[in-house]
Amino acid sequence: MVADGTFALSGIAPGEHSIEIRPMPRPGMSGGEFASVPVTVAGTDVNGLRIVTGKGATVSGRVVFEGTASRDSPAPLRVMAMPVDPSNMPIFFGSGDPLANGVLDDKGNFQLGGSSGRVFLNVTTPPSWVIKSVTMDGEDITDEPLELTGKSSLSGIVIRLTDKLTQISGRVNDGRGQLLRDYVVVIQPVEQKEPLMASRSTRTARPDTNGRFETRGMRPGRYIATAIETLEQGRQFSPEFREQLRRGGREFSAREGETVTLDLTLTPGF
Repeated sequence: MVADGTFALSGIAPGEHSIEIRPMPRPGMSGGEFASVPVTVAGTDVNGLRIVTGKGATVSGRVVFEGTASRDSPAPLRVMAMPVDPSNMPIFFGSGDPLANGVLDDKGNFQLGGSSGRVFLNVTTPPSWVIKSVTMDGEDITDEPLELTGKSSLSGIVIRLTDKLTQISGRVNDGRGQLLRDYVVVIQPVEQKEPLMASRSTRTARPDTNGRFETRGMRPGRYIATAIETLEQGRQFSPEFREQLRRGGREFSAREGETVTLDLTLTPGF
């Protein structure tokens, strides 16, 4: 980018992209203007883009604890804005307001400044707590991202936490009844979602020394569990691979606080 604000990028592959404008951090910097603009590249040049920067939105609301487990945590509890695309992690420059840092006050209220783009809200929960739901003005948006582009503020957010954790565990056999001690279980939601959103509800589990797998804290819902021999890191987020896993998996449901035990058969060919 040159002094008059013009810029040019070359060698961009066709597809969906995002242009990020961020200030260079400097000592003592307490805020900054930035922008995030989606761009579709279809094999021809994209000209004449006009990008307007801003200080981002301030999101405010409260966190409600539903349960009696300890809330002790080694660090202050805080709300964070996580981008829909995990490969596009933002640099947080703050909003100029030292109180808009997402940290909960004694009543669970929070303010988070300097946020932009499409984000999910997350909470640094104590060990025995997980997010149960996120609502805005009473509407459930747990699985829907917030669109903050062009907004200066957003309020009415309520994040509910629960200490009633789901527990999913079990064993895997090879199809001849022989229990296995080396495998990977991929758990994904039954409902097909946009890949980046589906990744938030996907877990992998590996066996302990006794050959038993276990995962805790998944949100209540309907899932498909598939046992395979090996898994290349990150491959479980590929839409094509996820569809293959569905064909060899077992469907089950998990309610809040429920313990689910699964006996799975290894799916060959993976």
